[in-house]
Amino acid sequence: MNLERDVYRERMFLKGLILLLTAWFLGTFFWVALQRIGYPYELASTEGGAMLVVERVIEGRSIYTEPSLEWLSPDVTPLYYYISAFFSYIFGESITILRLISLVCTVCTGLLFYRFLRNTGVEDSFAIAGFGLFFASYSVTGAWYDLAAPDSLAIFLAFAAIFIAGWGQGWFKAVLSGCLGILAFFTMQEFGFIWLLLLVFWWFTNRKSLKIFGLSSVVLLVAGLLALHLQSDGKSWFYIFIQPFNVEIKEVRFFTFWIQDLLLNFPLMAILSAAALYGLFRLLLKERRKVTDAAMGVLILGFIGVSLVNRLSAESFANCLIPAAIALAGLSAWTLQHFHTHDYNLGWFLPVLVKSMVVLQFIILLYKPQQYIPSEADSEAGNRLISRISSFDGEVLIPRHNYFARLANKKTYADWNNLSIKKGNASDAELMNLPSGIMDAILDKSFTAIILDEPESNFKLIIDEYYIQAEIVFEDSMVFWSKAGIPTRPQFIYYPR
Repeated sequence: MNLERDVYRERMFLKGLILLLTAWFLGTFFWVALQRIGYPYELASTEGGAMLVVERVIEGRSIYTEPSLEWLSPDVTPLYYYISAFFSYIFGESITILRLISLVCTVCTGLLFYRFLRNTGVEDSFAIAGFGLFFASYSVTGAWYDLAAPDSLAIFLAFAAIFIAGWGQGWFKAVLSGCLGILAFFTMQEFGFIWLLLLVFWWFTNRKSLKIFGLSSVVLLVAGLLALHLQSDGKSWFYIFIQPFNVEIKEVRFFTFWIQDLLLNFPLMAILSAAALYGLFRLLLKERRKVTDAAMGVLILGFIGVSLVNRLSAESFANCLIPAAIALAGLSAWTLQHFHTHDYNLGWFLPVLVKSMVVLQFIILLYKPQQYIPSEADSEAGNRLISRISSFDGEVLIPRHNYFARLANKKTYADWNNLSIKKGNASDAELMNLPSGIMDAILDKSFTAIILDEPESNFKLIIDEYYIQAEIVFEDSMVFWSKAGIPTRPQFIYYPR
């Protein structure tokens, strides 16, 4: 009797520890996000480019055009930028608006995730644990949840489409699920894979609703693509469907994704997920399987698949692991529930072990929140950079950070992050595929100054032929580094030779 009481206390202690760690990670995330949401400079090198796309939408210009000195189109579908432009038009143009949209989408994803787990039969405390593992993955997925980037919106829309599909049957849910899936595609085109899996889902669960799902979503897809085609004079097709396939693919990442990205970052979640996948597979093979179990299958296969496809690109970063982290968190919560439900059949050891593994995974994911928050020194360094850019008499080219030129009231030029073909470590103009307008401007020495990044980029060898490095921006080696994405900062100032 005493043994049973001690085991019960141990289980309750572990459950309480899981909830405490969830509260810690949730509070830490909000503290970081709110500390940096108003930071006027880039948290990642891509944020400024997103802001310039939004400004272009507000001005009524197409974001898909021929490459030129002034503009290189992004290779992503545009819904995030249009939504951001709508709110920026109402509340004023600010990078804070873009971050706020991502923050709200992340919170909504977390709430839907909790509700989704509850719908699959996971009890309250274990659903909170899955919710907590999602927010605990913030650091290892690149601190990307609250950035001015389309990822959080795409994940929310895709998850909402799955949630609605697993919520119940009926024509309205089929229409809503299909439209949300297509909207996720119009935010980031790789999430079209989720829509395809939902098509399979409706085929197996309700073929009457399948027709409604397919018809409504295809109508929205065709209407959206046609509108983009007309608005861009036919150029949107290239940037949405062709240019993304021009990136360099690293086949080795198919293997490193499972070993390095998942197993090393989420070792215990991966083990728990492997056990859960076996159980889920057996449930799905049953003739009278639950709709919620089928929806869980779509979530797991779809989100891990999206992460894997993104990770194969040579240009990928840790943010592509966010969907996979959600999938592993869901499977871990599902495993917690399974072993808790079968306590009496499995004895006391395995349920305690599973809860201990979740606690240990939380501990592995602990991070220092200060590393993601810009300091006062960073803000002062950014102010000095903008003042320095403003001091030049002529135009200034900042290939990776043209947003800073806008802040300095200078003309902005094409964002070289959007080059149509990215060739890894290529070191000359031909491989980097710089448009002729950009090369002509460099050759003609049209810029008073060019500011390149630290660490030195591929473009340095191109610029060196016509410009000479004259000074550096920051003497302090610790300030103004990006807080998410690849660590970089504008540093080397070049003058015409």
